Amino acid sequence: MKKILIADDEDEIRNLLAMAITARGYEVIACADGGKALEKIKEAVPDLLILDVMMPVIDGLHLCHQIVFESEIYPTPKIILLTCRKEDRDKEMGVTIGADMYLTKPFSLDDIMDKVKELIGEP
Repeated sequence: MKKILIADDEDEIRNLLAMAITARGYEVIACADGGKALEKIKEAVPDLLILDVMMPVIDGLHLCHQIVFESEIYPTPKIILLTCRKEDRDKEMGVTIGADMYLTKPFSLDDIMDKVKELIGEP
């Protein structure tokens, strides 16, 4: 079973994503901050990370960069960054630091699930 880590400090978004992704057959690990997410990633590398850009301890941008460029985490998981920031320069930064996709809030669950399948396939 493919594993997805969701890190978002907004309980409603984190829980909504976790329920939707679990219902489609993926294993989900959910965290409220980047520090806990990094701990969980080091324990068992997920196939995909869904990271909120603005969260406590370690924000999504720094966590993404750390995982892709500074850590010994292998294999490197696919990464989706979620944010309220909609400007092109923010999206470019997300891709530059190693994210596979950069999605803005609000989002539709169907769009998220399409992106999940595109990046890691079926559960």
